Amino acid sequence: MFRKMLFLLLLISTLVVAADKTSTPCSVVIEAPKPGANVTESGTVTGRITLPPGTTAWALARLKGQAGWWPQSGGPIEIVESAFDVYVAYGEDRDKGRPFEVAIVIVDSAANTTLNAWVERTNLTNHFPPVKFPNIHNGCPVATLTVYKQ
Repeated sequence: MFRKMLFLLLLISTLVVAADKTSTPCSVVIEAPKPGANVTESGTVTGRITLPPGTTAWALARLKGQAGWWPQSGGPIEIVESAFDVYVAYGEDRDKGRPFEVAIVIVDSAANTTLNAWVERTNLTNHFPPVKFPNIHNGCPVATLTVYKQ
């Protein structure tokens, strides 16, 4: 009986250690601009991010209250030593004085493929329809920010 209990305990502890090694936590923090900040027609959003293997990060923006989102910066966010600095465009001249939402999302390969296809299509057509908010990688947070275009 004691041997069976010891074996079972060793088996469970091995599985827990193996699970810890395969899962990487994800995190996203937007550092600038600050919530409620006034922005011009475009600018950079900076922060820190931790990605699990097989995932990518994207910046999305929209006029607050719109149904769709616009991928930013022409592709996935480049991350250097857990830091990101991504270019975001805040609508058109007619949007001055209005709030914009920015979201930094961590997505799996399927969502990344869909967003990259949107970038390729818009580069060819010069037509920029909004996209649905992408499926987020399991358990990863979404960092959001509201700023005001001046």
